[in-house]
Formats: sequence, C-alpha cells, structure tokens
Amino acid sequence: MKPITVYVATFGESQKQYVGQTTQPLKKRCQENDRHRPRAPFEVMALATVENARQAAMLEKFWIKTFDSMAPNGLNRIYGGNGAHQYWRNAE
Repeated sequence: MKPITVYVATFGESQKQYVGQTTQPLKKRCQENDRHRPRAPFEVMALATVENARQAAMLEKFWIKTFDSMAPNGLNRIYGGNGAHQYWRNAE
C-alpha cells in the first residue's frame, strides 16, 4: 500500500481551510485541484503520513475538527475519513 498523506490547504485572504488525504505527492495533488477550483492563492502543509487507510481516516477527521474546517467555516463538506473525492470550491 502507498503511504497516505493527510494535509491542510489554507486559501488566500479568506484563510478558509480544507483538510484532505492523498496517496499522491502533495505537489501533484495541488496541480490536480487547480483544474477544479477558482484561482485563489493557497498554501498546503502535510500534517501526517501513514501507511494505513484507517489511520489516515482517523487523522483526517481529527484535523477537520481541530481546524474547524467544515463549511461554512472551512471548505470541507463532509467530516472526512471515507475517501470521498471533493474539489476545493468557493475558496475566496
């Protein structure tokens, strides 16, 4: 199994955050999301890298709660942990 990275993306002036997980390098993941979201400046930071999907799901849920990144405060639309594909929308 590929390592899974749990990350947080913080968007420009709004400072809204999105917590997600990926098996891809973060740079590649960000390039993919560029196709699906408005052009808003953002920063991405890896929070943890684990070998187990269950651990990644638990960490994603923890960080969504910690960063209070559920909409409308942030950009997460679900509480995480189930691998649902979401795109960053309405970042600004």
